[in-house]
Amino acid sequence: NNNDSGSTELSPFEEYKKRITAIYTEHNPSKLTEIPTLMAKYKDQEQVLYVKICNKYNVTPTPGPKAVGGQQAQGTAATSSATGPFGGFGTSSSG
Repeated sequence: NNNDSGSTELSPFEEYKKRITAIYTEHNPSKLTEIPTLMAKYKDQEQVLYVKICNKYNVTPTPGPKAVGGQQAQGTAATSSATGPFGGFGTSSSG
């Protein structure tokens, strides 16, 4: 697996391990020894583990590394207008 693109981009596993380590270092250092066990338990579900830990310690989760490049921002401004293009005009249909 020779992924030598010159960037220092971590694998999702390493990225989440780093984030989780940072959270535990700040909020609960006694849990640091459990990180390898947790990472193994949540293999391929690192995002789930990370979000759970964030929620537990009231940390705002950062979007996952896999989202890089995908222009799918949640709740874009173009689609969030509930009123529609006509602002609700012409909806009173009296016979």
